[in-house]
Amino acid sequence: DDDDDDDDDDDDEGFEGAVRLQDGGSDSQGRVEVFHDGAWGTVCDDGFGANEARVVCNELGFGLFGHEARPGAFFGPGVGPIWMDELGCTGFEDFLVDCPFGGFGVNDCDHDEDASVICDDGFGDDDDDDDDDDFGDDDDSGGF
Repeated sequence: DDDDDDDDDDDDEGFEGAVRLQDGGSDSQGRVEVFHDGAWGTVCDDGFGANEARVVCNELGFGLFGHEARPGAFFGPGVGPIWMDELGCTGFEDFLVDCPFGGFGVNDCDHDEDASVICDDGFGDDDDDDDDDDFGDDDDSGGF
């Protein structure tokens, strides 16, 4: 059974700079992966925070608000190259690859540091959050 093997997805819908979420159980959450040089690879969680999550989720069509970054391979470690590290997004880039970073493949990370995101899909059914109150003070979006 090869369905659980991330390597099977290496050439799925890849175009240079594409972003996808893997192993999160839904389209709106998972480990962040980027397509570069013909292969999918991961993004290190060093420097990956609310602004980076905002860019990823917006790039995937979930809008600009209500998203969370999760460090430490929250949705499990990836395989293959670690393409991006030390991102410095403002939160308003159109694509993750538009954010400043050290260069593809330049990193000091292991896959246990793969970045993950949980995007607000607009349906109010957060898979990992039992309370539905999005009005609390736990939003660190910077008051936008």
